[in-house]
Amino acid sequence: SSLNVANTNNLTISAWVKPNNFNGSQRIFYHGSSVGVSQQYSLNIDNGGKIYFLSGGGPANFEQNGGNVSSVLLNLGVWNHISMTYDGSAVRLFLNGGMVFENYVIDVFPTNSMGYFYMGKRADGAERFCGSIDDVHVWNIALDSIQIQQYMNCPPTGNESGLVGYWNLEEGPGSSIVLDQTVNGNNGTINSATYDTNVPSQSCVGGLTNANGCDSTAILNLTIAVCGCTDSLANNYNPLATMDDSSCCYINIIPNNTTICSGDSVVLSV
Repeated sequence: SSLNVANTNNLTISAWVKPNNFNGSQRIFYHGSSVGVSQQYSLNIDNGGKIYFLSGGGPANFEQNGGNVSSVLLNLGVWNHISMTYDGSAVRLFLNGGMVFENYVIDVFPTNSMGYFYMGKRADGAERFCGSIDDVHVWNIALDSIQIQQYMNCPPTGNESGLVGYWNLEEGPGSSIVLDQTVNGNNGTINSATYDTNVPSQSCVGGLTNANGCDSTAILNLTIAVCGCTDSLANNYNPLATMDDSSCCYINIIPNNTTICSGDSVVLSV
């Protein structure tokens, strides 16, 4: 599975979430097996409303120094952007682009529980998330804080290096399939979820609207030139021309001296 990060031993998970309550632990993204409660990795909200990262089963991985839990609570009823990263030396948690937890720990991602992913619940159906989720993406690299903020404001396109799964959840009402926007094809089945047009505010500064719906605006000032003869003394003077194209023609008829433009003719009658 492309969601297996054991080879790089690096990971980033990001998502927009709008929780309705903090009644118990709630799963945001889980990658593991289809049975049991062990996971290769899982991004969660604990029963106190804090970001919580889990890996392994019992004992859990990356917890030699204690649980990987943020020090700051999410806000109820509004959109929060949450992320976790592991770069081979430290687990870091981010809330709305700012780092709220850092734990220096050396460990590896287990390989005995993987191959299935779930959003909003655990494999056994427990620890269901109550609220809204948007723009979930998983990487087999560790993004830095600047990249976390970049993709918080403007989502990925789907072809970024290291991006192994991206779900923008824009399938629309009535859809039963959630589509992976990368080439990895990590599509899923939607169960008991409803589509909502209330989404987090994002803006892709510096470009026009892209395939992911970034709503930035570029103002283009265009000057269109009208080419032609701009000399009012010429026979083919064009008063609308704004750029001379060297096409001006001058016909002067004097005794024994007639000059015409190439391709033109003059008919003289006597």
